[in-house]
Amino acid sequence: MSINMTAEAQTIIAAGATPKDAAAVILLRAGTDGARPEVFWVRRSERMAFLGGFHAFPGGQLDASDAETSVKNCVGPEAGAMIACAARELFEEINVLIARGAEALTKGQRASLLDDLESKRMTFPELLRHYGLHLDATDFTFVGRWVTPPFSPRRFDTWFFVAHCPAKQEPHVTGDAELDAGEWTNAEEAIARWQRSEVLTVPPVLHALKTLARGITDDLRERFLSVPQAHGVPVRRIEFRPGFIGFPVRTPTKPPATHTNCYLVGSK
Repeated sequence: MSINMTAEAQTIIAAGATPKDAAAVILLRAGTDGARPEVFWVRRSERMAFLGGFHAFPGGQLDASDAETSVKNCVGPEAGAMIACAARELFEEINVLIARGAEALTKGQRASLLDDLESKRMTFPELLRHYGLHLDATDFTFVGRWVTPPFSPRRFDTWFFVAHCPAKQEPHVTGDAELDAGEWTNAEEAIARWQRSEVLTVPPVLHALKTLARGITDDLRERFLSVPQAHGVPVRRIEFRPGFIGFPVRTPTKPPATHTNCYLVGSK
């Protein structure tokens, strides 16, 4: 699992606000048409101050309890905490529990576990121990570490993982105020919707969709990691939709702002 940032990434990140650690899960399942695999994505609530209305993958910020979660077959404590964050957020947001032993739980039992977690009767590591479950790093494939650009007022250092949806578990948005909806889609259709301006999304999600659209092959992880941004080099421009690109220009604007947004419209 490659987790280190490049020197360029570290230099750029130092120029802006300190990013908060976060994790996201690219959840896959076999396609209903028997051919193309599907990915589960969610729509962030319009009420959210950060990326409201955008489509994303389930995930969220690192919690203090994540470092206390035991993860088997893991390369180190930092990676273990981020895998725990990914697993916890996946469970909290869409009721999918990827943990060894969870296959024996009924739908009702999973609902009870989620209630224990959301009501704070138990932390995630306490819940796993109490029910005899454990996380295994081999269930989460690390496919990149994307950092919000320095010009953003809210920044995240997000670890992305690919995971497969367990049998007999059907994801659904749990009523979290942060999310409006969630659905299975294939990568090609998701990209087409973005091209038709039907959805908004961010560069790491678009990169993931384009990577998945090329097929689930043995070199999938390498293709995810084939761009500098997957190693922590912040995105310098954002393509909101085809032919509409936004990027910041550093200007002597009013503090605390340091940049002015510029937009290029068209393909020539």
